[in-house]
Amino acid sequence: MEDPQHAVEIEKLCKNLKTGSVTSFNFKDFPLGDEGGLYVSHALPKATLLTSLNLSGNDIGDKGMIGLAKGFAKLRQITNLDVSSNKFGIEGVKELASTLVELTELKSLNMRYSRLGDDGIKLIAKAFGELGKLEVLNLRNNKLTDAGTKGAAPTTLNAFRTGEAAMH
Repeated sequence: MEDPQHAVEIEKLCKNLKTGSVTSFNFKDFPLGDEGGLYVSHALPKATLLTSLNLSGNDIGDKGMIGLAKGFAKLRQITNLDVSSNKFGIEGVKELASTLVELTELKSLNMRYSRLGDDGIKLIAKAFGELGKLEVLNLRNNKLTDAGTKGAAPTTLNAFRTGEAAMH
C-alpha cells in the first residue's frame, strides 16, 4: 500500500472485525483499493456476527473484489451488503455473483454505480433468483443497454411477481 499510515489504519479496523463481536461495519469512502479489500477479505471469516457491511466508494477493482467475494461466502448471516461505487469489472462481478447464492440471509444488496454493464447484470440476475429473502436490490447507473436489461428481465421479473424482491 502506498501510504504506510493508511495501511496501519486498515489493519487496525480489520483487527476489530476479527474479534467476531462486530455486527455492522462501515468502510464507506475509506479508499481501500484492491490491497485494502484483500486485508478486509482476510478478516471476514472471523466476523461471525456481521450482518451489515458497507464497502461503497473504495476504489476496489477486480483483484480486491475477487478476494472480498471469497470472504463474503463466510458471512452466512449477512443481511445488508453495499459494494456500490467501486471499480471492479466483469472478473470481480463473476466472483461476486457466484458468492451471492451462498448468502441466504441477504435482504439488501447495493451495487449502484458499479459499471456492471450487460454481461455483469446477467450474472447478477442469475444469482438474484437464488436470493429468496432479498427485499432491496439497487442497480442504478450501471451502463446497461436495452439488450442487457431484457436479458436480465426474466429472472428479476419472476422474483418480483412472486413478491420475493423489490428493485430500487
